[in-house]
Amino acid sequence: MTNIQFQFYSKAPAATLSGGAWQAGAPLANLLLDPPLLSLRARSSNLLLASTKINIDLGVSNTPVRMIGVARHNLTRDALVRITAGTTPGGTDLYSTGWIPVWPAVYLPEDLEWEDDNFWSGQLSDEEVVGYPSHGMHDALVNIRARYWAIEITDTANPDGYVELAHLRLGTVWSPERNLAPGAQLVWEDRSVSATSLGGVLYSETRPPARVLRLALKGITRVEAFGALLDAQRLLGTHTPFWVVPSPDDTARRFKRDCLVRFRKLDPITQAFHNVHESVLELEEWL
Repeated sequence: MTNIQFQFYSKAPAATLSGGAWQAGAPLANLLLDPPLLSLRARSSNLLLASTKINIDLGVSNTPVRMIGVARHNLTRDALVRITAGTTPGGTDLYSTGWIPVWPAVYLPEDLEWEDDNFWSGQLSDEEVVGYPSHGMHDALVNIRARYWAIEITDTANPDGYVELAHLRLGTVWSPERNLAPGAQLVWEDRSVSATSLGGVLYSETRPPARVLRLALKGITRVEAFGALLDAQRLLGTHTPFWVVPSPDDTARRFKRDCLVRFRKLDPITQAFHNVHESVLELEEWL
């Protein structure tokens, strides 16, 4: 089983983006806001393949990247994406995914009924994903050191008439040697506000809920505790989001569990035994 993964830092804010055709009021620059404002998005001018490409220049040739993707997109079940990296702009000599589905198959035919709309595709159904933010993150499994990256998207039948993306991320992955401890919690936290009038009538203002993940990392080493984890608390604080993948192997439910989050509070790192440390994390979804 693959342990929990964190992408604490993104190289995207320092990158230069180009390519494609993007609306003047929704430019590629919106993908680089730090911290991100997810209501400001990049929107393509049309659905032509040449218009839905993003060239990424990280500025330094040996920048390590393992996980790359976007938060909040409008891509349909038919959408395909290709992610490449090269020694020259547009090059593919260092890495290429080939064309892969944005929404991959997660079910076997025996998992579904013949009448199900997704019987042949094995993809998640529209009913399953309603209410969840659409994210797309790709794990290259190893660090790729490249200056030039590109993301190409084809979704020519998108009923919106454009491709829309909110937040670009590229970076390495930290995964502790020991997985999160049993007892981890995931909950939808309701943000709606309610008040009762003098006459006893309840009035409510509906607001989007946020996922909150509470977990404990136990048995982490001194290097992990005072390296990746302590540095993340110092550099990110409670005001900068990061990416978390609680269970990389749970492909059918990753859309429910993977999340752009922030530290809700900074909990101490406790020395449980000699060279054995632990910490409790409370992570709040970044809306």
